[in-house]
Amino acid sequence: MTNISYFIVSFASIFCLINLAITLFNIYDTQRYFYEDQISGKVVVLIPARNEEKRIEPLLYSLNSQTKIENLTVVVIDDDSQDQTAKFVENFFENSFLGSIDTHLLRARPIPTGWNGKSNALQTGFLAFPDADLYVTLDADIELSGNAISSSATSMLRHGDSFLSPYPKQVCSHWTHLLVQPLLQWSWLATLPLRTARSSARSSTAVANGQFFVVSGDALRSVGGFQDAAHHVLDDLALARSLKRAGFSGTAIPAPQLSRCRMYSDWSDLAAGYQKSLWSAFGKMTLPILFLFFAVYVLPLFIGPIGLMAYLLAVTARSFSDRISGYHALYAIFHPVSILIFLYLILSSLFLKSYGTLTWRGRRL
Repeated sequence: MTNISYFIVSFASIFCLINLAITLFNIYDTQRYFYEDQISGKVVVLIPARNEEKRIEPLLYSLNSQTKIENLTVVVIDDDSQDQTAKFVENFFENSFLGSIDTHLLRARPIPTGWNGKSNALQTGFLAFPDADLYVTLDADIELSGNAISSSATSMLRHGDSFLSPYPKQVCSHWTHLLVQPLLQWSWLATLPLRTARSSARSSTAVANGQFFVVSGDALRSVGGFQDAAHHVLDDLALARSLKRAGFSGTAIPAPQLSRCRMYSDWSDLAAGYQKSLWSAFGKMTLPILFLFFAVYVLPLFIGPIGLMAYLLAVTARSFSDRISGYHALYAIFHPVSILIFLYLILSSLFLKSYGTLTWRGRRL
């Protein structure tokens, strides 16, 4: 073995060992995170919806069955849908919702210069209901357990945090999803101690998932609602960073028991979803990240038997991450393949963005 090969394997093994240690620490640290209590303050749920006629029904049913919330307002903001989303939601509110839940269907304001559609829709809802004690933002393709909101809100408040992103279980309907989707949770469970991320004021430690995001009203009002996420494709991360900069604590926590989300239907749908945002995920660190991921998680397999040490450590860390996130740990053995697909999605996202051909839900990005 050459000196270069020895260095690569040694570096990769140490890096993967650190991944494993952080993953195990995060699992231990988050096992007792969630509590549940009665929520007496005003809770406003904001749901931006664009062309969600065929996906939003499970969410609405699950909101109808939320427990231990005394004052719940559900607001769907139609983001200029080209289908019958608004009509479907209106009919559902009229015929299927409990009378104790205050429901509203809004039309998103015209998109101002410098804003994207989702952030603008959320800001429309925030400005219409500016006095909530707690805000919950939900994507239209998520489905909640009966105690999802009360448990998340109680836990956030008991831990003294101002925001929380209870990470949903990602429902995979295609084999490629099982290779790629678990990387969403692994990417932060294996690299960032969540206890540090919660308390740190550094915006670089922010972790969030806009599919399910809980934030105190005082915190959201202090940053002007969603204005700091106005033009960001990764609006959830932009909001979390804004809250961190303003001195508020919070993070994401694996919570597959509280919600589930079916983001994509097939490979092409998944690829389009990742390509719309990966170009902006790592900023100036994109090329170093590409090189690091390839060198640590793929290259050791081509060096020889000694490279199996790095592979086994990486697979072990990934398997623990998958298990706490609601996936079958068996798929972790394909971790190098997952990384290669992920690298392809990053490169293709950069390529499409550079040529100005990225679109999402009928809008050019």
